[in-house]
Amino acid sequence: MKHKLCAAAFLVLIAACGATDTRQQTGAASDSDAASAAVPARQPAAVQIFGRVAAGAEEMLTAEFPARVTAVYHEPGSRVGSEAILFSLDTNQLEREQESLQTQLRRVELQIDDLSSRRAIARDPDNLERTEAVLNVQAADDERSRARAELERTQQLFREAAVSQRTLDDASERDAAAARALDRARLARQVVEDRLARTVRELGSEIELAELEYGRLRNEINDLAQRVERSGAHDGRVRSPFDNGLVTEVFVTPGDRVSTGSRLARVADGAALEIVADLPEEFLLDVSPGDRSTIVPLADRARRYTGEVAWIASVAERSGNETTIRTRILVEDADDFLLPGMNVDVSIIPGM
Repeated sequence: MKHKLCAAAFLVLIAACGATDTRQQTGAASDSDAASAAVPARQPAAVQIFGRVAAGAEEMLTAEFPARVTAVYHEPGSRVGSEAILFSLDTNQLEREQESLQTQLRRVELQIDDLSSRRAIARDPDNLERTEAVLNVQAADDERSRARAELERTQQLFREAAVSQRTLDDASERDAAAARALDRARLARQVVEDRLARTVRELGSEIELAELEYGRLRNEINDLAQRVERSGAHDGRVRSPFDNGLVTEVFVTPGDRVSTGSRLARVADGAALEIVADLPEEFLLDVSPGDRSTIVPLADRARRYTGEVAWIASVAERSGNETTIRTRILVEDADDFLLPGMNVDVSIIPGM
């Protein structure tokens, strides 16, 4: 009995100790969670990369018509407005081309009028040849009717023995001759009708070809006018396409002759700049389109510009021992100081 009481007391003591340990562990865990909640989550560090300023929009100015360059007003690196004149072009050749096209167009118009008039004459029921052929048939038909009537009277007289066989034969010959003449007149009329119908078809084909040529010339004239309109060179002067333009390249000098499509200059939009940078691959997971960035030009580190990551390439590039991904960052507050080609330091704040 004494041994049983001792065993029960020992079990109670063990249970009490276990409960104490459980309370201590639970309390320690709660303290640890509270401490973790009190510490703020670590923000990812800014990604520092090197970049170069580039034009976000640019336009290649080309000659829209053959001309001779008479003057070049701006060199590469010039800043120009939308009304700034970049080139003067001699438009004499353009004017000669326009006059030549208009002359050809008028000639084709006259050709179409002439062909249409001739076709209308060929179609006219009162066409002179057709009328003459019809009258010939009518005259031959009348002559045949008279010859047939005379033959019938002669046959009657012959049956009455009033005329000789020779007279009857002569009447028969005149009737046969009149019949042959009628056939010839009818054949001649058919020949005239066939020829006139063929003339109508041939003239129709010529009119179609002339109309195609007319359309081609009209399109060429309109195209030339549109090209002149696009170039803005109504007065022989080529102007900047941007309000805040930067002349980056000039390809001609005064005296050069240019043909349609020849390059004149490249002009960038100074108000739409971007940063082109190579993002090291170890930062690829940290940076996403839309992240904010700070841009510092090496030419003046006291200046600060803001930007936004706009594009990250889907292909990595390897240069030496480094692998990078091409990235574009749009500059939101570009000014006249920031120029294409400048070097900049970029600080990208992931998630911002």
